[in-house]
Amino acid sequence: PRRCGATVMGKNRERHLRDECPNRQALCPDGCGHRMLGANLASHRSTCPMGVLLDRAERAVQENAIRELHLALERIHEERNRAAARLWARGEQGLLERGW
Repeated sequence: PRRCGATVMGKNRERHLRDECPNRQALCPDGCGHRMLGANLASHRSTCPMGVLLDRAERAVQENAIRELHLALERIHEERNRAAARLWARGEQGLLERGW
């Protein structure tokens, strides 16, 4: 249906369209609120503001750097608010209500 070239059996069609198709519209799994083609998810990770902050927080935990972790978490919350505003602006409030 999205002309990705995949041959998908009927029982797997919905999963493919929802989770696997490179031509699907996908929401950033790291929570920045951006939508993109599924094929672009991997490249988005390196520039995703939320992904960068989550990596920063992970490094702080590994290094036991409490101050750095605190700063990273503050920025994560700020970015989460910006992501919520992006979703709200696109009329996707339902994602926020479902705990996205």
